[in-house]
Amino acid sequence: MILAVPHEATREVVLEYGDGLDGKVIEDISDPVDYTTMDRLTTSPASSAAEETASMVEGRAEVAKAFNTTFAKALIPGTVAGQPLDVFIAGDSEAAKEKVSAAVARSGMRPIDVGALR
Repeated sequence: MILAVPHEATREVVLEYGDGLDGKVIEDISDPVDYTTMDRLTTSPASSAAEETASMVEGRAEVAKAFNTTFAKALIPGTVAGQPLDVFIAGDSEAAKEKVSAAVARSGMRPIDVGALR
């Protein structure tokens, strides 16, 4: 499941899908930016959007973070200046990162494992 909603809508989506998230890999692309001012994050300095998502699903699903450093317009061709996009992937589950990496690679982009959600 690709979670492509504003960060502040994540809790609502997790509650709406409830048990339907069990056993899934959630690919969180949200950015916790305050869109009213564009000058701060909406997460605490000790956390991230994906860590908050993982906390919300409480182990029922695995969470990976990717694509949030890539502009949407570049995702359509998957390249910039003829070069494949690098897609940074973070997660606490190796299995989740492998699934997301495989999808990235099938799209012609280069998956790069950058470690844990933290």
